[in-house]
Amino acid sequence: MRVARRSESERGRPGGPRAGRASARQGLTLVEIMVVLAIVGLIAIAMAPAIGGIFGARLVASCNKLSGMVRYAYNLSTLRGKVHRVVIDREEGS
Repeated sequence: MRVARRSESERGRPGGPRAGRASARQGLTLVEIMVVLAIVGLIAIAMAPAIGGIFGARLVASCNKLSGMVRYAYNLSTLRGKVHRVVIDREEGS
């Protein structure tokens, strides 16, 4: 009876011809990285106006709220004939 032996390359052990090809393909090329960065940049440019619109809407809402508080204080002052103040407390959020 005869037993056939397999070589190291057939067994897939380190140091065989397969090991060199697998490790050479583990990283990314510069072209692939540049393509990904270009796509991310285009998406960021497309999203910038939408993000700005969100912050602008919040600013308009805050200004309207402040305007309403000042108008309310003015109306109370004229109705009651007393001085009323609007206090803005940034720590409390009101």
